[in-house]
Amino acid sequence: MFHTRAWATTGLALVLTSLLIPNMARSQTTDIPPGASSAIDVRINQELSALGERGDLIAEARLQVLDILQSQGSCAAWFRETDPNVANVFRSVHYELNSGTSQIYLMTEDDGTALYKHPWGASTNEYGGSDSIIKINTNGPFFVGESRLLKVSASGGPAWPLGWYMVLVGPYAGDTPEVRMTILLHELGHIVGRLPADDGSWNGASARNTVEVLRHCKSEIHLRAKKRINDDKSRALHVPSREGASREKS
Repeated sequence: MFHTRAWATTGLALVLTSLLIPNMARSQTTDIPPGASSAIDVRINQELSALGERGDLIAEARLQVLDILQSQGSCAAWFRETDPNVANVFRSVHYELNSGTSQIYLMTEDDGTALYKHPWGASTNEYGGSDSIIKINTNGPFFVGESRLLKVSASGGPAWPLGWYMVLVGPYAGDTPEVRMTILLHELGHIVGRLPADDGSWNGASARNTVEVLRHCKSEIHLRAKKRINDDKSRALHVPSREGASREKS
């Protein structure tokens, strides 16, 4: 029987040789009251609108994360230890779509432990600061719930297809509000230097960073996801049927 460790690679952070420029960029970001809109929001929303339905999903997750960061919860407090202006740094972030890896890889260690490497969710620059870019994998867990599972050997050789498997980031299935918030918070951790660099290797660094994010942010992620579900149910209850709508028009 295998003991499973799901290693979701959500961050492909690149360490920059200088921290001067990002720190200057952060210091120039002005405070925006919670719930307030700004020219930055308008610009980012226009950029996301151009990405179609995927942009809509990013926009929704962005608002949920902003809500978390502008609160007085433990998640925001953890990020503010590194950057007191973290909410506005995140507000300024831009988004790009990237067609990256889609397969899930399974490798069995000598002791029988099964290691899973899931598609990466997003990437950004370490210590990027304000106006950073988060690149989101269109084939990864931000948008995809299942992917092909391939078994590989540590010694090399061909990969063996094993059917389909659920894409995971930590405990969350792909293509859910929870996983999208987790991915954005993970990448924000790299942008402000809250998390160390990680990559797409088998060393589990990305998974450990995700665990650290969830240690501080899990309850607030669940709260926003639950609110979203309740809002969807409420809207569904207030949408008139087509038959009812026709009667009202007549």
